[in-house]
Amino acid sequence: MLNSLSPLAEDLAGQNYPSPHYLQTQRRIRSLIDKYIAVEKLHERLQDLPIQFTNPQPRPWKPIDWQTINRNQIIGLDAEVFLSILIGAMDTEAPIRGYTQTSRQYLERLHPQMARFVGGTVGENGELLELGLWEKEERQHTPALIKIYTQLTGEKITPKLRTVRGYLPTDDANEDLYRHGLHRIATEYGATCLYIWLMAHTTGALQDVLEEPKSRRRSPS
Repeated sequence: MLNSLSPLAEDLAGQNYPSPHYLQTQRRIRSLIDKYIAVEKLHERLQDLPIQFTNPQPRPWKPIDWQTINRNQIIGLDAEVFLSILIGAMDTEAPIRGYTQTSRQYLERLHPQMARFVGGTVGENGELLELGLWEKEERQHTPALIKIYTQLTGEKITPKLRTVRGYLPTDDANEDLYRHGLHRIATEYGATCLYIWLMAHTTGALQDVLEEPKSRRRSPS
């Protein structure tokens, strides 16, 4: 008989238990934090940011074996709960164009390089001429989450497009950007925490997919 307390193997979160208890799950979460958002990792991302302003390069996804994704790769969590969280995540990720263009507008006057990095460039009539690198990377998340949902359920799903808080400038551009930046940082922090938590509760190809949105998180302002 299989001992549920014994690790089967290691994955991206460290030791993988078929039915992890609370402390084992916490250990997996700590392992992911150390691996992806330790101070040294964040420092590397900050060092890379100025380079991306001048020579933006999207990071390619690693190969994903999509066909092997199945419910057995969800660990320590009810599958229906996982699917509900997945739906919430895809609904939040879906209106990426709204997020990027709002951030671009707040950044344009004070940090044009960052504005272009996030939201690209627009013409005189407001038409989008060039996608920002941040949007190029972020817009891949929703299709990936939809693909996970379909693989796990055999059903298609369309995300609900949420209303994005628009550009509401005052006569103080610095204060506007500060407040917008706080909101975006809090949002990105929450998303990173969610993907780390989901990675702690998954393994195999399913975990590989969830690694991509988390490892690409770059604060848009």
